[in-house]
Amino acid sequence: MCIKFEKGIKRYFIFLRDKNRRVSTEKDVRHKQAIVLYGRRKRKLENRRNAVSLKTSWDTEKKRRKQVMLCMEIMSSEEEVECDGESQLVVKKLPWPEKPGV
Repeated sequence: MCIKFEKGIKRYFIFLRDKNRRVSTEKDVRHKQAIVLYGRRKRKLENRRNAVSLKTSWDTEKKRRKQVMLCMEIMSSEEEVECDGESQLVVKKLPWPEKPGV
């Protein structure tokens, strides 16, 4: 119990140090944007994984293959853009790989 408490305190002070460094170098805004986008992509990935696990018409082998394929690298990235005073999400599509020999 005591070790966990000490690690938590250490992590908190590391967080404060990093935050102060980001604010002093004016990287705080970019960091917040990156964290928001990462959180959005992570939630989207979790929702897709949950949908695959709840799919009843697929057998367990097909579900396993789909779960393995779902990873953060294949998720499309999103960007928040201001347009006419409103913020909108713009999805950047990933490049589609070409089939070899075509």
